[in-house]
Amino acid sequence: MTTARLLGVLLLGAAATLCAGAVAAPSTPPIVFSADRAPSLSGEIYRLDADGRLVDLSNSPFEDSTAEVSPNGRRVAFASDRGGTGGIYVAAIDGSGIQRLASPPVPMGADRQQIELAWGPDSRRLAVISGNGRSSSLMVVGLGRKPVVLVRKPVLLPSWSPNGLLVTVLSAGGFRAYRATGGLAWRVRTTDAFFHGWSRRGLFATILRNRVRIYDQRGHLRLSFPGRAAVWSDDGKRIASVAGGRVEVRTSAGRLVMRKVLRGLANRRTGMVWAGPWRVVLFIGRPVAVDVRTGRVFPASQRAFGTRSPDGRFVAETKPSGSEFAVRVLRLAGSGASTYGRVPGCFDDGAYTAALQSLQFVPGRKSLVFESYCPEPPWNLYAVSPVGSALTKLTDGGKEYVTPSWSPNGTHLAYGRLDHTGLSCKGCPGSIWIADADGTNARLLVQGDESNGESALWPSWSPDGTRILFARTSFTRPDELYVVPAAGGAATDLEVSGSSPRWGPTRIAWVDYQTSPNSLWTAAPDGTGRQKLAEGAVRAPAWATDGRLAYLDGDAVVVIVNGASTQKLKLPFTEVRSLAWSPDATHFVVGARAAGTAAPDIYTLRTDGTDVRRLTTDFDAGAPSWR
Repeated sequence: MTTARLLGVLLLGAAATLCAGAVAAPSTPPIVFSADRAPSLSGEIYRLDADGRLVDLSNSPFEDSTAEVSPNGRRVAFASDRGGTGGIYVAAIDGSGIQRLASPPVPMGADRQQIELAWGPDSRRLAVISGNGRSSSLMVVGLGRKPVVLVRKPVLLPSWSPNGLLVTVLSAGGFRAYRATGGLAWRVRTTDAFFHGWSRRGLFATILRNRVRIYDQRGHLRLSFPGRAAVWSDDGKRIASVAGGRVEVRTSAGRLVMRKVLRGLANRRTGMVWAGPWRVVLFIGRPVAVDVRTGRVFPASQRAFGTRSPDGRFVAETKPSGSEFAVRVLRLAGSGASTYGRVPGCFDDGAYTAALQSLQFVPGRKSLVFESYCPEPPWNLYAVSPVGSALTKLTDGGKEYVTPSWSPNGTHLAYGRLDHTGLSCKGCPGSIWIADADGTNARLLVQGDESNGESALWPSWSPDGTRILFARTSFTRPDELYVVPAAGGAATDLEVSGSSPRWGPTRIAWVDYQTSPNSLWTAAPDGTGRQKLAEGAVRAPAWATDGRLAYLDGDAVVVIVNGASTQKLKLPFTEVRSLAWSPDATHFVVGARAAGTAAPDIYTLRTDGTDVRRLTTDFDAGAPSWR
């Protein structure tokens, strides 16, 4: 037998295996979908103790962010979009007594551009900056207090004076100090917002045209000397500065106590911190330390620039540990580290990092607080029964699995798989794969092309199970539709511009996102006989087994096309992400977010919008397929 004939026999055999009715459907639950489980990986506030105990302080699946521990270590403040609108919340350090502070709504989610929190020295008031790119405001809120809006204009970097009377912020051209009870107290100019801040003795430092300027709490200039960078010691008794190629240290009264020339410092922008009361660390291509008492220069550790304890003696860090990251505390001066616990890793642009941010010490106890944060939570495939039982994870292993589609006989799945390019999956190429119903025995069907950023996605089976319709997407040209044999082989270009294709009983449907507005089309399976059905905010076409076509129009309206008739139905959700039919065409399955919920989940409902059943909880799910 020739190689060509042998290959043909193998392809025919594989096609017969995939064909409807050839193999009995396995016991995998009948609804398959894609989800990233984002609420479990991102947006939660935790306390981690030295003995490894992990306590959920914010305790909700909603987005909880911008954690800030109070100076006395008894409370944690954070922003949250629970309750329908964003707000500022406070929890006790043991996680009890969560309460929302009285304040105007805080933009979060898609509207969120900026949220900054700063505790007052009394640990009862908070300075809050919030905005959404169009407007922002500075307000003071607190336990049992009415909010005081100090200013409505773009501002940044809230900070309290040590006596708790003033809140300083960066505004256009300089810093402004507002009275915590309302009203502008004073303003000063700056040309470098990076180096600024209050000392513990109530002096405010800033930089103006390569001079360090020191102000008292009334806004009066107390000192001025050359410097392009400056930082207060932890006790506020001294200030270190950089001028030319030298580092200088002065007392808070202005007396020069040290001047040291450092090679490579001239004209270099440098980071600078204190490491204890008598040591200044600068970054000059590498960390170097200067002893204030002797002027001696010696190598320093990068950890000096890390997350410091309130007394400055310890540093918190994360370190890779297998696929996870160890959260450790180290002495700033000395060796040895104490591992408090471990957190999962997560992909981000160009890096695999610990899935946390805002790591900080809790004053007065051996604990840390952090916010879980995962910019690229991994998408996997899951299966669930129509009553929400037998939830099964079908994929795993560091890939992105999306847009699953059952074969007509339910024995196989086609789906898109995006493999991480380097260390990130933003823009990585997608390919079409076929696997058994339980996710095993996966094989590549259509390869993506990394060289031009082309992906193959959105597979949809033909009614007889022998072919698969899909879309090729690219950054450089419009999306196009193709058909490929389910057993493998060359793909046929339908010469149709479109995305989100679906193969129905007799026709195919797709959305053309290149048009304005978007347009919904159908055609014969070979791409001929094209008809435009609708335009606007149309998406997610889905065929029923009886030939009806449904699609989404806007956030939560489904349109059902039955021959020449059209029916519109408002679904009982705030957002519908995706849509499919039940095999008997009596129900829809949707990826949707209901009012009061934190993330889209999988729901079933009758085609008249009744009998809504929630099958998953806080999965951030979509793209369901029901066999």
